[in-house]
Amino acid sequence: MWDNIEQDRYYTGVFYILGEYISGELIYNKKTVLFY
Repeated sequence: MWDNIEQDRYYTGVFYILGEYISGELIYNKKTVLFY
């Protein structure tokens, strides 16, 4: 889904990941995902 994206994607809010809601910031750096 992110394979063809050259620029970094930055999102904030609530994310549904691995069955749990995570509130905070989600940064997509190409294929690197960082949670804060």
